[in-house]
Amino acid sequence: FTAVGADKISVVERPDISRTNSFYLGNRAPLEPSRFISLPIGAVQPRGWLQEFLHRQRDGLCGNLGEISAWLQKEDNAWLSKDGKGKYGWEELPYWLKGYIQLGYILDDPKMIAESQTWIEGAIHSQRADGDFGPDQKFDDDGSRDFWANMLMLFCLQTYYEHSHDQRVLDLMTKYFHFQLTVPDEKFLTHYWQKMRGGDNLYSVYWLYNLTGDPLLPVEQHAMVRDKQAARDRAALELARSTVRAPLAGIPVNVKMQLGEQVKVATPVFGIVSAARPWVEANFKETDLAHVRPGQKATVVIDIYPDVVWEAEVESISPATGAEFSILPPQNASGNWVKVVQRLPVRLRLTQRANEPPLRTGVTATVSIDTDRQSRLASWLGSGQSLAQQR
Repeated sequence: FTAVGADKISVVERPDISRTNSFYLGNRAPLEPSRFISLPIGAVQPRGWLQEFLHRQRDGLCGNLGEISAWLQKEDNAWLSKDGKGKYGWEELPYWLKGYIQLGYILDDPKMIAESQTWIEGAIHSQRADGDFGPDQKFDDDGSRDFWANMLMLFCLQTYYEHSHDQRVLDLMTKYFHFQLTVPDEKFLTHYWQKMRGGDNLYSVYWLYNLTGDPLLPVEQHAMVRDKQAARDRAALELARSTVRAPLAGIPVNVKMQLGEQVKVATPVFGIVSAARPWVEANFKETDLAHVRPGQKATVVIDIYPDVVWEAEVESISPATGAEFSILPPQNASGNWVKVVQRLPVRLRLTQRANEPPLRTGVTATVSIDTDRQSRLASWLGSGQSLAQQR
């Protein structure tokens, strides 16, 4: 650190993770590299007003809560019970211990460290044969396990391990998370609060994986993880859709909103008339299309310009009649209904002409297609070629 370096400030959207540090433990592959890594307990020592503040916490309610709180009394406490049963013991104890044990290590206070060790030993020895540990708390309505209080105690155990490197913590957490993998998805993280705090559980899974590399611990296929990933992807999608981009260049029409108005999702607020050159769609009777093919020449007269004739070319013929796309398509197969001649949409491309008037979307036109065939009557009379015509 130099004075020159101190004068240089860079603003970035997020920390660079292209390189990882070799001093402190971060995320193992395939996890994304850690952007921030907490320093070990004691790496930063308080001084001045901060040290005085921590001393007051120790000497005040935090440091003496065990003497006045029923939830922290050791007799009949589920956190000190092998079978997880007891009158006292749920979230209150680990909520308090999480800060209490860190304070004891930072101040190197023997009394606080000894008191913390009592509860840490109780949590470690409470692990049962199936891998579960702590108070055996279950919901009355469906009998599912309440894992919330254990999420808090796992943080306490992590603090203890980072101070002591006691292998028993890694063993307990490994067995515990293997136990969680056996819980059916519909029974895991049920009810509101623990479901909302499922990320706390996942944080401890990743913490353990980074230390042990146990391949069973990165639970990317777990239902909870997939649910959170889906929520994240949905939020990213909605964020991307907050900027509306037109699928084509054109002119907005029929605008139904005012500046500052809130628009609901999937609500049409205006239309767009394409700026590309218009085309003509003619609905010919099926009996007129026997000899119509793409590429044939045609003429178009638009009603608003009756004295102007456009040259055109057949681009495509619809593979289905318009009636096939209606809600109740007519069925004439039985023979009992009146036979109705169907119509097929034919798209034509207009040829650019010099000094042509402006073309408008939605106007009516008369289309004549040169099929380059002589009708039988025309050959008898010696007249010209036949035309398919549609208005």
